[in-house]
Amino acid sequence: MQLNMKKILIVLFIIAQALLLHANVGSFGGYGESLRLVDNSDIQMVSEKVVITLVPSENPVTGDMKHKDEARYRCSFKLRNLTDKDLKVKVGFPIRNEGNFLARNASVDSYGFCAESKGRAFKVEYLKSDAEKKYSGIFLWEMAFFAHEVVDLEVSYRTYGYLGVGITQDKPYNFKLMQCAGLKDISFMSTAVSQYYGYVVSTGKSWAGEIESAEFVVDVGNFERYLAKRGYLAYDEKSPYAGKYAEKPFYNGALSRILSPSGWVREGYCMVLRRAPFDAAEDILIRYDFTIIPTSVDGLDRFWSYIESSAISKKLSREDRKNISDIILEFYGIKTGNEDISEFLKMQSWYKNKDRQYPALSKELRERLESYGR
Repeated sequence: MQLNMKKILIVLFIIAQALLLHANVGSFGGYGESLRLVDNSDIQMVSEKVVITLVPSENPVTGDMKHKDEARYRCSFKLRNLTDKDLKVKVGFPIRNEGNFLARNASVDSYGFCAESKGRAFKVEYLKSDAEKKYSGIFLWEMAFFAHEVVDLEVSYRTYGYLGVGITQDKPYNFKLMQCAGLKDISFMSTAVSQYYGYVVSTGKSWAGEIESAEFVVDVGNFERYLAKRGYLAYDEKSPYAGKYAEKPFYNGALSRILSPSGWVREGYCMVLRRAPFDAAEDILIRYDFTIIPTSVDGLDRFWSYIESSAISKKLSREDRKNISDIILEFYGIKTGNEDISEFLKMQSWYKNKDRQYPALSKELRERLESYGR
């Protein structure tokens, strides 16, 4: 992989990271160009529950943006008027993602956005951004509270996640050349095709007091089986691009799931995160990385061919192969004790994240990988 191409991919990845944002409800002041998130000392967000269902596209996801998988959000908030006065509050729900970037004419209808309470839907307006350009794609409506009233608010919408160039590093990202013993640059081992969805919680801090409890539920069962079967892209074998897809190392690469923040537990087909109280400090992120980590002996052979032809300008030494093989073993949860790769491993989200699942490692693949150290 040439360095200039690497820089392009890094820039695209940074842009993609900046474009993905789904925030919970916040208190907003002003209007139009003066709209901004404000602190509200009168209304408390008592609790929130967010259920995210990931839904496969009905058509093949081929990377041309025509067909994309969908995320459906159902959010329940409990808001309490802390005063002895009747109040009216301007409530905003920002959504900022690549769908907003690509859909020039985004609207309430394009997201299927609905906010309701007591069985009645609010009249929602869509604004492109706030005055400070901190949030974009803001759904805005007005809510009324009687003195000391507790109001249940329901919000639902649909959107698309990001699918494209990714990196298996954890934040903060390090795009400098990664040294590994004899290899001058081992950053290619961090490349991936990523598909992810998020929910930003920081707007919850605009309300008075603390959020007493929060629950986040992600329905992953059917979607993860679909991803494992589909691979990083789905394609028609008659397509002229089918052969090119099959040549990529991601084609047979292992799938890694990363959930942030830490602390998720599996309940049936769902992953669940509960916090009480909730400090709204770290955003919710559901990320799937289609890595270049091979899953079979045949895939390992293709992996070596790809690395030698496109990522490194010289033939791999025995030491190089051992270090790369040990990285692959570590991905599968096999501790190697190899100090040469320790710094690289510390950067990898799949290495540090406690909520990940180790994929299956065949006996044949393990034996081949371990043979490079003998």
